[in-house]
Amino acid sequence: MRKKIAIMGDRFMLPEVFREKIEKACGDNLDIRTLEAAWPDEPMEFGNAA
Repeated sequence: MRKKIAIMGDRFMLPEVFREKIEKACGDNLDIRTLEAAWPDEPMEFGNAA
């Protein structure tokens, strides 16, 4: 069974860097999904009205 991993990063800490390190340490029998936020190029929005 493939292990599932979710990696959330941004343009400061790229998720692909984490992915490469995890695959190097754990092999490629993983189900890895990544999400890259646009921060710091765009401000974060938290959904609460200001």
